[in-house]
Amino acid sequence: MADATATYAHRQPRPRVALLLDAVRRGGTGGRGSSVPTALGAAAGSALVGVAAAFAWNQLAPHLEGTVAGPRAVNGTFESTGAYFGAEAWFMGITVVSGVLCALVTFAVAGTRRAGGLDGLAGLVVGGLLGSLVAWRVGYLLGPHRFSADDVGHHVRVGLDVHSHGALLLWAIAATVVQVALTVGLGVDDHESPPPDAP
Repeated sequence: MADATATYAHRQPRPRVALLLDAVRRGGTGGRGSSVPTALGAAAGSALVGVAAAFAWNQLAPHLEGTVAGPRAVNGTFESTGAYFGAEAWFMGITVVSGVLCALVTFAVAGTRRAGGLDGLAGLVVGGLLGSLVAWRVGYLLGPHRFSADDVGHHVRVGLDVHSHGALLLWAIAATVVQVALTVGLGVDDHESPPPDAP
């Protein structure tokens, strides 16, 4: 009876955070072959979403408008100053939403296995950085930023840009928080053993 009690106590499920840390030390799933496609898929998918995020940013965010004073100089109004900060706020919001969506899709594809969710975590971090860079540069290229001498004195609509480069980290941070929360809260560890039958 004492031996059965000791065995049952030994097989009690460990706290989820401890299981998560063990899975990280093991490198996610047991084999490299199963983890690489999940990570690569998460990274590639995030980069593709970055293109869509760039077009959404260009359509939704306010643009700086003003009179051309030089090749890269535009004299704007007070309203244009608000658009300057509004464009950055829209970029932050779009990248956070993109990170959350990418994490949800990655968790759904990887299933409820806790180790499988961890495999996609590295891909989401790398993909979040790539997605932010893609969204920034593609969104930048969608609008004009340099003007010719013929444009001087004309009223123009300037393309978008990100001046606070810390905003580029928000996608990866949002994806990481959601993925870890889902993995810890809903993931099932492959190595959990059911309690033995009572004698």
